[in-house]
Amino acid sequence: MGNQQANQPIQERQAAGWLDAPWFWFVPLAGGVALAVPHTGFNLGLGVTLGNLGLAMAIHRAIRHPYYPVGRVLESRPLAFLGALSYSLYLWQQPFVNRHADSIINTFPIQRRARVRRRDRLVLPGRAADARAARPAVRPQAPGLTPLAAQQHLHRANDRSVVFSHSAVCTDPKPVYVSGMDLNYTADEQRFRTEVRSFIDANLPAEIRDKVLGGKHLTRDDFLRWHRTLAQKGWSTPNWPKEFGGPGWNAAQQHIFDDECADAGAPALMPFGIRMVAPVIMAFGNRAQQDRFLPRIRSGDHWWCQGYSEPGSGSDLASLRMRAERRGDVYVCNGQKTWTTLAQYADWIFCLVRTATDRRPQQGISFLLIDMKSPGVTVRPIVTLDGAAEVNEVWFEDVEVPVDHRVGEENQGWTYAKYLLGHERTGNAGIGNCKRWLKALKRIAQAEQSGGRPLIDDPRFRDRIAQVEIELMALEITTMRVIAMELANQKPGPEASILKVQGSEIQQTLTELMMLALGPRALPYQPAALDAGYAGPISGPDRAVPLTGRYLNHRKASIYAGSNEIQRNIISKHILGL
Repeated sequence: MGNQQANQPIQERQAAGWLDAPWFWFVPLAGGVALAVPHTGFNLGLGVTLGNLGLAMAIHRAIRHPYYPVGRVLESRPLAFLGALSYSLYLWQQPFVNRHADSIINTFPIQRRARVRRRDRLVLPGRAADARAARPAVRPQAPGLTPLAAQQHLHRANDRSVVFSHSAVCTDPKPVYVSGMDLNYTADEQRFRTEVRSFIDANLPAEIRDKVLGGKHLTRDDFLRWHRTLAQKGWSTPNWPKEFGGPGWNAAQQHIFDDECADAGAPALMPFGIRMVAPVIMAFGNRAQQDRFLPRIRSGDHWWCQGYSEPGSGSDLASLRMRAERRGDVYVCNGQKTWTTLAQYADWIFCLVRTATDRRPQQGISFLLIDMKSPGVTVRPIVTLDGAAEVNEVWFEDVEVPVDHRVGEENQGWTYAKYLLGHERTGNAGIGNCKRWLKALKRIAQAEQSGGRPLIDDPRFRDRIAQVEIELMALEITTMRVIAMELANQKPGPEASILKVQGSEIQQTLTELMMLALGPRALPYQPAALDAGYAGPISGPDRAVPLTGRYLNHRKASIYAGSNEIQRNIISKHILGL
């Protein structure tokens, strides 16, 4: 034994001596203290880890006797043994800890005591008014989340300076505090919400509402019927100032209106006229153009589509090749636009065209307004992944466009295009639809079973729902900030790229989670069942009918309006200064 000890490396003998030292047994005691310290799931993991280390030390001491075959190995490599054994215990205990995190945490009175900081206050859906009347001293536990999961997600939200509620089945989350800022709606804004909700309830046709909430196909008449109903009230252009016939709403009112319309199942207002070309005409068009086009956009008499992308000119839009040659009082246009959404319904199209080739690509582009009924315009449908023909090719063959249909100066269209793209990317966040889909996701997760219990009770799946909800609420606040900038006459800048990236990714995540919640039953795709009046058989539950088509269709969300890769380049350059 003496020779064996002499041959043993000094470091290993020192390690063995540490294991025999009485003070080293404070390690498992520290694990118990970590379990009792409140506030984070990190302490739970630390406590379990230190406890495992102490257990490994006890096992090591018990079987380290040299008469055991393994004793010589333990004597010479104690630290390697302790590490391997501790990790094995951790892997063995992990499923139990995940399943019983609530009871483990609640075992300790200190853990059950809520620590409330001003910016961490949380208001549950449907209780906002009560919470405003009496500011809670204790943060209530959100239903549908374990204490551990709620703590973890609240800390992630704090990193974004936004804290929101999580409900298993009810989703009308109201933000309460952002870094000490009170975001509760004022009494006037609450009255406005009531007015909007009452109007929608009284005027939205039931058949259109059922189509929207059921994910069914909408016709051109469905969109226009609702648009004209809002126009009679003066609400068809919620983002317009009063001087151009809009309601002149502030950012909160616009948000409330969009929120209530989406929640009620109202069709979306087509953005191509209202949110895209109209702001360009207001900012850069002449008085004659404003008087001619804006009232018809407001009334719904003109349906617009967008002519930006071309084959080979998508994210690299400045490389577009559609030519517009000036001949007297007209431009003669030849070329092609692609991915043109709902061009089959449109009366007019706004186009970027090449009017000069002897300068930088961005400096030879003009912005034209073209009548879709003009001779030489041809629309050809493109069938997308979901089997629909939502997008199109639009061909122009010797199409004559009056010069007075050019917005702004010749060859300055790139400036107007960037201005328009800022407004487009703001609208592409899709907050209202995402909130409605979030509600649908929670209803599906509540109805579906996993391991003999509702899927909403599965910690892993609930974790993903909570995460996307936090991201959606953070995006909602950022969208309101951008709207407020627009109302202050600040043109949308690179901030709009943040909305586009985050909004498109949230849309894709929600459609994916709905598919995952239903599992194999979501896979059969029956596009005919999405048409009004379909009376044939349906494979699977009714809630599964629109899911596959929606999932497939929204793969495009991270590509259109400038791919997310391009948007991240804009963010890195203009916001981060990289």
